[in-house]
Amino acid sequence: MYKDVCLSTYIQINRLKWAGYIIRMEDHSIPNKNLGGSVRGKWPVGKPHSRWKDNIKKDAFDMLHIWNWKSVAQIRQKWRKNTGVAMN
Repeated sequence: MYKDVCLSTYIQINRLKWAGYIIRMEDHSIPNKNLGGSVRGKWPVGKPHSRWKDNIKKDAFDMLHIWNWKSVAQIRQKWRKNTGVAMN
């Protein structure tokens, strides 16, 4: 009925765009440290919680068919082109 994208697809693409922005930040920036960091302490027994970077990895493979998303995201023009194509 409408020519707009599905809401879940819209959220996934914008999450990928934001991740590309974070990856291109300097190494000592707080968002970049949080993306690569890990939490200390004990986790409860059971299924591990899904992390944000795991969702990015899954979205990059499902939407863009890219395994190594960090290296592709370093090149801004290529990353914007891939996310733009996935939006359509």
